[in-house]
Amino acid sequence: LSRITRKRQCREKRVIRERTTGKMRQMTYTDTPWYKNYVLSPNLSSKKFNKKFRRRFRCRYSSFEKHLQEVKDHPLFQTWSENSRDCCGNKAVPIELLLLGALRYIGRGWCLDDLEEQTCIGEETHRRFIHIYITWGASTFHDKYVRFPKDAEEAKEWSAEYTRAGFPGCVSSGDATHVGMLKCLYKLKQYNMSYKLDMPSRTYNIHVTHRRRILYTTTGHPARWNDKTLQLYDDYAKQMYQSSMFGDAFTFTLWEGKENEVKKEVLYEGPWEIVDNGYLSWSTMVPPSKYYRTYSEMRFSKWIESLRKDVECTFGIMKGRFRILKTGIPLHGVQACDKIWKTCCAMHNFLLEEDELDRPWEVSRNLFGQDYLGADGWHEAGDVNKYLDVSTQNDLVEAQDNFDASGMGVGTDVGQATSTPTSSVLEEHEADAINPLSGAILVRKLDLATFKAKLINHFHIMWKQNRVEWPSRDGRNPPPQQIVHHNNSRSSSS
Repeated sequence: LSRITRKRQCREKRVIRERTTGKMRQMTYTDTPWYKNYVLSPNLSSKKFNKKFRRRFRCRYSSFEKHLQEVKDHPLFQTWSENSRDCCGNKAVPIELLLLGALRYIGRGWCLDDLEEQTCIGEETHRRFIHIYITWGASTFHDKYVRFPKDAEEAKEWSAEYTRAGFPGCVSSGDATHVGMLKCLYKLKQYNMSYKLDMPSRTYNIHVTHRRRILYTTTGHPARWNDKTLQLYDDYAKQMYQSSMFGDAFTFTLWEGKENEVKKEVLYEGPWEIVDNGYLSWSTMVPPSKYYRTYSEMRFSKWIESLRKDVECTFGIMKGRFRILKTGIPLHGVQACDKIWKTCCAMHNFLLEEDELDRPWEVSRNLFGQDYLGADGWHEAGDVNKYLDVSTQNDLVEAQDNFDASGMGVGTDVGQATSTPTSSVLEEHEADAINPLSGAILVRKLDLATFKAKLINHFHIMWKQNRVEWPSRDGRNPPPQQIVHHNNSRSSSS
């Protein structure tokens, strides 16, 4: 006999005792609780059943049925179709159980032996299905649910929350995260080690809307790479910076004008996004300021830091929902890790649509009236001393932050304080960046300092006019306490 045949004969079979006759027989998948409760007769009328199913498989049962139909319709899964049989004439195992096993595998980080115990289907069958499932998930499924906006109108609709928050033209937030690999080749171990995880890992750069919808994700790169290196391999960031993503159809306006001048609206063309200070200085990727010189710059930076937490929340949602991303991917090869990541990103967007959480957020009812504003600058005196380091109010505009104790100056890797360029510099940059057809200023042709100064000025004007809103899913969240302060806290401190 061949080695495979001997192995099959020696394999221990699970048995079950018949209740009526008392005889022992081999246990099959039809005897498992998964088949009886989730395939044969699911109790959909039970509220507890639906709650438990979502907790165990990360989606509602109706969403599972829709996802199951997408899997059945693809030719990659014809091996497990209803009429399929193997070479011995045995009927294929239900694809429902295999899909449930794949969801449990990525959702709770189970191993293949756990799946065999619950379904009475061999580890090898589950392994084959999972590899085909993530191959499909990283291609067809991913391309369907993880995508750019179709046109400028959809981009503006997806960026409505940023516009209400005082950042027109912003379409997304970007950042990178690490995912561990439990079975990395020894020769690639040092190449994929980083200080964030105590195991070899891959790093992925993603871009999300404020509704937590993923617009794009890169393939995996070594964890040693920093954000600036990842940015060079990011097609979304490069397309936004090097070419017009939506042509001349995506335009927005910014208010401009000094304190005592008549304000005017200036037309701009091209999207931009919010990032941290680890990226290259591209005008289409705007970070908060590390050091502040004015109240308006401090307020802008604190606001943008809070708003940028949407991408961090997306990381937390994904690693909480798909535990395999948190505990480490137990598959060989970096390609398998990339497939797992892209499948999870597609499933995240799929569930976002199924739960109707991708709809526009409600307009916040907590507009910033005068009761939330302190006197002489809208901040407490303690905030001025902590962030601006100035002695008097009169020195505020001219104050220069100096955190250098060595006398050698600031290194090139440290962000400088953003100052408003003079009018002649602004006009010179605008002349080179104006689109001759539409007359709009191209964002991607401005330098970061110039465009950021215009955003700060626009946000300052909108703030003074009480036209800035904090995005809220239901319109009931109060303004963030770290940015504005109530009058009662000021009176109590005095």
